[in-house]
Amino acid sequence: IEHRFRAVEEKAHIGVILLVLAGILVHTTLDGMALSEMSIEHGAGQALAIAVVLHRLPIGILVWWSARSAYGKRGGIFTLSIMAIFTLIGFWLGDNQFSFFNLPVVSYLQALITGSLLHVILHRPYYQEAFHQDHHEVQRWQVWSGLGALMGITLLILMPHDAHGESHELIERFIDTAKGLYLASAPALLVGFAGAALLGLVLPQAAFGWLNHGNRSNQISRGILFGLPLPICSCGVVPLYQTLVKKGVPMGAGIAFLIATPELGLDAVLISYPLLGGAMLVARLITAFIIAFGVAWILDRFAVKTVPGHSNDPLNHLAPVSVANPKPKIKFSQFWHTLNYELIDEIGPWLIFGILLAAAAQPLLDLVQWATFPDWAAVLLMTLFGFPIYVCATGATPLGAVMLAAGVAPGAVLAFLITGPASNITTLGVLSRLHGRRTMWLFLITIILLTWVIGMLVNWVMPTELLPTSTIFTEDNTTWYQWVAGGILGILFLASLFRIGPRAMVQTLLSVADDDDDHGHGHGH
Repeated sequence: IEHRFRAVEEKAHIGVILLVLAGILVHTTLDGMALSEMSIEHGAGQALAIAVVLHRLPIGILVWWSARSAYGKRGGIFTLSIMAIFTLIGFWLGDNQFSFFNLPVVSYLQALITGSLLHVILHRPYYQEAFHQDHHEVQRWQVWSGLGALMGITLLILMPHDAHGESHELIERFIDTAKGLYLASAPALLVGFAGAALLGLVLPQAAFGWLNHGNRSNQISRGILFGLPLPICSCGVVPLYQTLVKKGVPMGAGIAFLIATPELGLDAVLISYPLLGGAMLVARLITAFIIAFGVAWILDRFAVKTVPGHSNDPLNHLAPVSVANPKPKIKFSQFWHTLNYELIDEIGPWLIFGILLAAAAQPLLDLVQWATFPDWAAVLLMTLFGFPIYVCATGATPLGAVMLAAGVAPGAVLAFLITGPASNITTLGVLSRLHGRRTMWLFLITIILLTWVIGMLVNWVMPTELLPTSTIFTEDNTTWYQWVAGGILGILFLASLFRIGPRAMVQTLLSVADDDDDHGHGHGH
């Protein structure tokens, strides 16, 4: 609600606060009823009763701190008093054998409570966004919120589960798959992040003029090559594309850069080999190049050219290098800053999300009889499926690996890996605004047709014995260097959690809609 109504943020925030309060009051009522149920059972479930009491302590502290900061000491006392009253009401209802837990409405109330708790993670005042995006280095480290997130995750893992139930098996399978995907990709990711950070610092800004030389084909090829060393994922390439257009870069070179950069990034390429296999890696590289070149050539030939404007947006991800000194002296502090603030902080959340999504999707994908799908339908379905999903190319790779292991046709998986990172709703919106709807529709139709045709060709020529299986992503197949790389990468991710906090990590995944409005987005690595 707040995100969509920025103009009335204060009123929207008050409305959300009321929903949060309603959710918390329902939560306290259920706590009271749970305590009452345990007292009726004469001592049974003491551990759960203690857990109910203990979990109220941080909630009470959070509510007191929030209410006191917003409404003063009286507001804090009033809110805590209301919570205590509703807890007593819940205890009284439970003591009177009110079978509230059996009512269908409880499921909806639980959803309300969950949503109210998510608000704590998702809300950030919009007047702070520009400062947050452009001043990572002056922000205080979010140590306490990071510790709170770790404690919550740890408690969730340690919660007792039915050792013989179906849910327990699904949870174990989820953990094993996520761990296997993470360890399999850790060495490649570590090398990719380090290499991207280094290459992004040594590329001179004078290379922008290089994009304007040559004929149409040369400009498009240069647009593809220009983006290869840049540490930019799909969530940062859109605002940078707009900057390139305003600097007068030809449309063909700009479109080629827009499509190829997130697909052919060093981190995305290196993670593809252990997860997708060598054959799929080669197919992914060739497909990304063909589609980037083909779409860019067609748009440069037939789309309406936009008169370039002037942009004052600095390309902060590039180290300023003069023509007289083409070999800059790279300091370790610059490398470390780029690695952590512009790569780990921005791509890390997408990677974690991709691994968790892939682990959660594997049981669902196994339920589908993919062999019954005609090749043309499977490829077209995955092509269209990728468009509304704004996912980093690196984060999409684990999901593609799980799709392959579940039996999805390689051409269909390749179609998803192309359309997901290279094109999405945000990209279409920017193209429509910069070049008009005709260009946007031409881009959409061209990339769908090219992806579908190439996906069908891949299904025809790809040997099935070269595709990975689900056994590749199990802990039994891990090596010592994967554990070492996973440990180092985990330390970097933990440092990012303590540096920006869990809220900023979640907002990295949700901030894609801001790219249309705030083109100085912090994703431009």
